Amino acid sequence: MTTEEIYKELGIENADAEIKEATLVSIVELANLRLLELVANLVDEQQAAELQQLVRLEDISKWIDENTPEIANAYDAIVRDVIVELQAVKLG
Repeated sequence: MTTEEIYKELGIENADAEIKEATLVSIVELANLRLLELVANLVDEQQAAELQQLVRLEDISKWIDENTPEIANAYDAIVRDVIVELQAVKLG
């Protein structure tokens, strides 16, 4: 899902750049946390230590693509779930 698609889904495609950026950062952070929950049971101790380091470097999705390809596709679905939740909050 592209950033423009995310903005459109949330109805903020015409918002200020600051709002767009803050929203995107929040979505990516939340999606990364949810994806990490999925990965937690699939990695050994060495991989967990490596992933812990990457969390600090914010390069999680690349590591997941390379080391746990069976769930790499879940990221897009997680981002979509986060967007749906944000839409519900916005409408609620």
